[in-house]
Amino acid sequence: ITLTVVAALPTGAILRLEDGNSSFLFPVALDAVTANELAAARRIAPATVLLAPSPAGKDSVSAGFVAAANPYAVVVSVGAGNANGDPQKDTLDLFTGRTVLRTDERGAIVFATDGEQLWVERER
Repeated sequence: ITLTVVAALPTGAILRLEDGNSSFLFPVALDAVTANELAAARRIAPATVLLAPSPAGKDSVSAGFVAAANPYAVVVSVGAGNANGDPQKDTLDLFTGRTVLRTDERGAIVFATDGEQLWVERER
């Protein structure tokens, strides 16, 4: 298992966790401008699972970043009945064609891997 700091940002970081054939991308405190810059600089490698930057509001991620990460699945961590209306439709549209797992709909989401296969468990 390897954990890599892809980018250290003024307000957060982008972490990548790899175990065999499975990889996870965790962008913390990412904005669309920085996401585009990192994608254009080819610093974002494809990942099996992407944790959508929080909050999954407008301008939290970019189409270029999602294309570079090319995730099979995207986890959107948001509370049920979010007062800000997150996740925003524009953000969700960036994930079209991918498996989207929302915590407000599915509850806790847990991934497990043996390095070859990947399993996901949902609370509901």
